[in-house]
Amino acid sequence: CPDGTSAPNGSQQCCPFVELLADIQQNLTGTTACTNLVARNVLRLAFHDAMGASASLTSQGQFGGGGADGSILVFPQETTYIANEGFNLTVFLLQPFLERNPSVSPGDFLQFAAAVGLATCPGAPQVKFLAGRPSPIAAAPDQLIPEPTDSVTTILNRFNDAGGFAPAEVVALMAGHSIALNYHLEVVNLRTPFDSTPDVFDTQFYLDVLLNGTVTPNVTDPTMFSTSPFNGELRLLSDAALARDSRTACTWQGFVNQQTSMQQAFSAAWAKMSVIGQSTQALVDCSSLVPTPPSLSSTQNSATFMGGTTQSNIQQAPACSSAFPS
Repeated sequence: CPDGTSAPNGSQQCCPFVELLADIQQNLTGTTACTNLVARNVLRLAFHDAMGASASLTSQGQFGGGGADGSILVFPQETTYIANEGFNLTVFLLQPFLERNPSVSPGDFLQFAAAVGLATCPGAPQVKFLAGRPSPIAAAPDQLIPEPTDSVTTILNRFNDAGGFAPAEVVALMAGHSIALNYHLEVVNLRTPFDSTPDVFDTQFYLDVLLNGTVTPNVTDPTMFSTSPFNGELRLLSDAALARDSRTACTWQGFVNQQTSMQQAFSAAWAKMSVIGQSTQALVDCSSLVPTPPSLSSTQNSATFMGGTTQSNIQQAPACSSAFPS
C-alpha cells in the first residue's frame, strides 16, 4: 500500500481501507465499546440502504434500487422517506469521511463503517466485508424498508424481494436490535433500548421479546409498539409478531442462550445483505481489516430472566414443539 503497509489479503484494492479504518476509529467509533450512538446508528443506516432494492420492480421494467450502494449518503430525497426519518444528522456527520477518502465509494464506506462500528460491541461477530461497489446511480425507490406496523407476511415478502432472504435469515438479522436504541420512532422515547442489555450483542433480545408484555409504553403513536416487559424498554410490533408467528417463532426461540449460533446466523445474513444489488464476482474480500469484537464476559454470556420474570412469563408459540431453553 502507499503508506508502506502490506496490502490486506494481498489486494491493493483493500489499501484505501487501511487509512479509512484509522479515520473511523479516531473520528467515529471512538475507543469506548459499543456506546457511540452515531456508530451504532450507522449499522441501521447500512441496513436501510441495502434494503433499497426490489426484484419485482426490476422485473416490471422499473428502477428497483441499487441495494447496498450507499445511495442514502448521496441522494437527499432518501432521508425524506418516512422509514428513513431521523437519519439526516447521521448522513450529515458521515459526509466528511467520504470527502477525506475519495477513493472509497459510498457503498463501500457505509458497509465498512457499519462493520467497524459493530466490532466495538462485545459479543458481536466479525462480519465479512467485500470492497469494490460502484457509486450509486440513483436514489432507491420509496416504501422498500419494512415498517414496525407491517404484518409478518409483508415483512417476509419484502426481505425475499430485496435479497432472497428466508424467514430464518430475517430472524437472524433482527439480532441487530440487541444493540439498538430508538432514534426516531418516538421523540419522547429517544434512545430507549429494545432489550435490557443494549451495550452488548447477545441473545437477551430474543428472550426479552418473548416475555409477556405488561407495560404500556408512553408513546404518542401506539400503532408501532407492543406492550413491553419492563419500564425503559420498547418493543416493536414487528419484533413481537416475528417472535410469535409460526414461520419464524421456532428460529427466534432457538437463538435464546445460543450465542455462537446467533452470531454465525447474523454474520451470514449480514454478509448476504451487504451485497444486495452488487456483482460479488467484482468485489474483493477485505474482511481482515474488520477488527475483532470483544468477547462477552462470563456473566454476559447467558440470557437472564430480568426484573423478577421467570419461565412462566414466556409466551411460547404453539408451533414450537421443543422445550424453551432454561
